[in-house]
Amino acid sequence: MTSEEQKHQRNILRSYLSRYRRAKNRVNKLRRRREDFIEDMKYPLGAQSYSGLPRSSAPNDGAATYVFRLCEIEERIIEQEKNANSIMLQIMDIMDFLPEDSESRCVMEMKYIDGQSEKQIMAAQFYSSRTTVAKYINAGLDELLTYKKIQSIISRYEKKMEDINYEGSW
Repeated sequence: MTSEEQKHQRNILRSYLSRYRRAKNRVNKLRRRREDFIEDMKYPLGAQSYSGLPRSSAPNDGAATYVFRLCEIEERIIEQEKNANSIMLQIMDIMDFLPEDSESRCVMEMKYIDGQSEKQIMAAQFYSSRTTVAKYINAGLDELLTYKKIQSIISRYEKKMEDINYEGSW
């Protein structure tokens, strides 16, 4: 494998492993949206001004729409939490290919499962630089890429991403 192919494979595997962080971010975004929505329900904007003149009013759904919207948001949160948990299990299965006591596995679990930044990993593991963290991550990625099963997983993932990008270009 050439160094360009290796970089490409590493980047695909990084993207695959980063799915859990992205899924957790979506859950957190939905939770914030729910909290904002609840706050808006407490103090709605656009209070109606009243005048003595009669006028017709268009039919509206009233307060029930707020309840339905809140239920929709909560259903999406539950769905995204299930998705995030499923992704986490897939990533843990991949990490099982690395030796349990390897430094690369430890660093990669901190990054891709615990969601820690390089700076947090450096502080927790007493590393001197981001280069050291990157070295362990790259070594772990390279080791994972030696397994046919991992190559198969990321090739399916890459194909799926290409299909999504192709469909999104319409």
